Formats: sequence, C-alpha cells, structure tokens
Amino acid sequence: QSGGRSGGFECVALGVPHAWTYRGQVLPTDERVTVQAVVTGLDDATRTLSADGFLSVDGRVIYQMDGFAVRVVG
Repeated sequence: QSGGRSGGFECVALGVPHAWTYRGQVLPTDERVTVQAVVTGLDDATRTLSADGFLSVDGRVIYQMDGFAVRVVG
C-alpha cells in the first residue's frame, strides 16, 4: 500500500493488444529459466506499464512477448 491507495494488478491489461511467440518448452531436464523484460511504455493516466520480453531456458529463447502490459487497479 502506498500513498493511501490499495489495489492490485490486471496481469494482462484488458484492451491492450499483445503477442506471444512460442519456440519450445521447459523440460524436466532443463536447469535455468530466465526472464528478461524491456519496458517500452508507461502511461500514468491509465496506470499501465508496457514491455517486450523473452523467456529463456538454459540460454535458449523459447517464448517472446511483444506489447505485454500490466495495469494497476483499485
């Protein structure tokens, strides 16, 4: 809680287009999962943060996220 506000997040901001590209999967033999995100936008009026990112497994990129957004609600 900050500034007298309470709330949470919309994990995928409603009404904001985004895309996922899948190139593989996490296997039981894999050892390390790494997530990288690059913030591409911040809209104070709608309290929305946008980013692009990757999920890598043992150095192999298996998911790519474009235009992913979260929104503070409440």
